[in-house]
Amino acid sequence: MPEFGLDSTSISKAMKGKEGWRVLNASLETINVLGEGGFYSPHLCLPMSVGSQSPLEGLFLLPIEITAQLFLGNVGNIPLPVDKLISSTRLIVNPLQSQMLLRLPLTQQQLARVEEARGGKDLELTLYLQAMIVIKSEGDGIFKDIDYASGRCSLSIPRSHWVDHILPALGYMTKYLLEISVPSAPQFQPQFAEAIKEFAEAQGEFQRDNSSGALVNCRNAINAFVSTIPLELQGQPATFPNRVEAFCTQQLQPRVASETKVHFVETQLNALWSLLSAETKPGPFVSDRNIAMYVLSTTASLLTFLGRVLAA
Repeated sequence: MPEFGLDSTSISKAMKGKEGWRVLNASLETINVLGEGGFYSPHLCLPMSVGSQSPLEGLFLLPIEITAQLFLGNVGNIPLPVDKLISSTRLIVNPLQSQMLLRLPLTQQQLARVEEARGGKDLELTLYLQAMIVIKSEGDGIFKDIDYASGRCSLSIPRSHWVDHILPALGYMTKYLLEISVPSAPQFQPQFAEAIKEFAEAQGEFQRDNSSGALVNCRNAINAFVSTIPLELQGQPATFPNRVEAFCTQQLQPRVASETKVHFVETQLNALWSLLSAETKPGPFVSDRNIAMYVLSTTASLLTFLGRVLAA
C-alpha cells in the first residue's frame, strides 16, 4: 500500500501506483483544532486543506474518501495500539472543495481519558489517515485506477489552547447545574453565600486546569460553612471535627429524622476535610484532575443537601 508521510502540520508523499507516480497533499494547523457540540455531542474538529497532483502528464487525482483515527500520545509502532485509540471518523470528500473539516466524536468518558493522559500538560495525539483516491485521465476524465494512501502525524495541542478554547466548547466540566436552597434564617445566610462563592471559584480553577487551586477553594467552602455557624462546643477545642459534630447534633439532627443520615454527613465532611487538609500541607499528597473532579462533585452534593435541609 502506498503511503504518504506526515508531520505536525502537513502531509505530502509521492505514491507509486499502476499509472506511475502521483502526490497527495494535505495540511493542517494544530492551533486551529476546534471543539464543538457541547456536552451532548462533543467533537474534536481538525480543519484540513487537501490537494493532489501527478508528475505524469495527462493524469489527475481525485480524493473521494478519508478515514481518520485519533490515538493518545505519540504513537510510532505498527500495528497501531488499540488501547490508545480514542476516536475515528470517515469523511466523503467533496471534489469541488479543497477545504474540509475532520469531525472526530469524543464521548465524555473518552474526554476524561484524554485529560488523565494529558496530566495538565500539552496534549500529544497521533492522527492516522487513510485516503481513497481515484485516478483519471486529465483530458477526457476516463477512469484509470483507484489507489489508497495512508500515514500518520503527531499533533501537539498547546495546553492553553486546549484548556481555554477546546474544553469549554466540548462542554467538559464547564458548569454545574445546581439548585441550592438558601436558608432563610439569618445565621445561615452569610455562610451559604461564602460557601457558594468559594465553590464557584473552585469550578473556575478546575476549568483553568488548576486542580490544586480547586481543592483549596472547596476546602474554603466547607470551612466557611461549618466553622462560622454559632455552635455550643461545651468547652471543647474548636477543631473542625468538634465543630462538625456539634453542627450535626445541634443543627442537622432536629431537621433530619435519621441518625444514620446525620452520621453519614458527619463522616463525609470529616473525610473531605482530611483530604483537603493534606493538599495544603507539605507531604506526599499530589492532587490530580480525578481527585479534583471527585471533590467538586462531593462538595456540590453537600451544599445542595445542607441548603435544602437548613431551608426547611
